[in-house]
Amino acid sequence: MNSKLQFGETVSGYNIPVVNEREIRAAAGIMFLATFISLMLIIDGGNFVPIK
Repeated sequence: MNSKLQFGETVSGYNIPVVNEREIRAAAGIMFLATFISLMLIIDGGNFVPIK
């Protein structure tokens, strides 16, 4: 098992793998929005279907 787990892309000019922060922030924002909508549905209407 010589393969190693690596996150990020190899970019010329950098010695370490680089991640795209905009993609990470966009994914976090989408997940937050889905969680917030589910929470509002639970609090406001007692609808627990979105969290199943």
